[in-house]
Amino acid sequence: MKNNTLSFVAVAVVITSLITFAVLRPSAPQGSAVRLIAGIDTSDSVRDQDTAGGTLLGRCIACLARLSARLDQHRDRVTIIRIDREAREFYDQNAPRSREKFQWLLISETRPAAKVGGTFPAKFWAKAAERAQGVTVPVAVCLFSDSDNDDLSATARSEMQHAAKLLADNPHVVAVCCYGAHSKNWENLRTVFAPLGDRLQLRGPEEMDPTPLLSQLETARHRPQAR
Repeated sequence: MKNNTLSFVAVAVVITSLITFAVLRPSAPQGSAVRLIAGIDTSDSVRDQDTAGGTLLGRCIACLARLSARLDQHRDRVTIIRIDREAREFYDQNAPRSREKFQWLLISETRPAAKVGGTFPAKFWAKAAERAQGVTVPVAVCLFSDSDNDDLSATARSEMQHAAKLLADNPHVVAVCCYGAHSKNWENLRTVFAPLGDRLQLRGPEEMDPTPLLSQLETARHRPQAR
């Protein structure tokens, strides 16, 4: 009986120790939050049907929905800006819980055609660079567009060059991605955003896969961040 009592006590001590260790042991590091700032072009050129029967706008919406919904809904933040002649923010909150509902939101917000035709990206880049300035976690800035630019004014070019410098000087900017960019626009994008070096990523209309960017963000969230 005595031996049984001692055995029971010993087992109880071991169980108590294991419970205490489990409670006190620090959990595995979760890493920081990340931030996505994205613009989606609503001009006529992205609405035109292609030979496959779809539109670039449709592919942009689907890619952006996949990208946003695969972020952490409890801590990652997403900002979405509609681009026509203006840059209008319509979403700024945690990553969406439902990809399907978020995709319908994107469709609803981009369905109305712009009152003025053309693509005017400068205001988006200026707003995105400004928003990224206040971020202290890894951030990706993405433009979903064919990357045409119908505003060739000196003011617009200056705005884009200034935005490129702000983004390049920001240590929290992991990547600046142009999804859906037609190859005819790549040279101009590389010239304007040259300060970013290899942080600038150009993806053509057939390269709408968010996985590489998600991997970059996942790596960056576990990297010590500059203050």
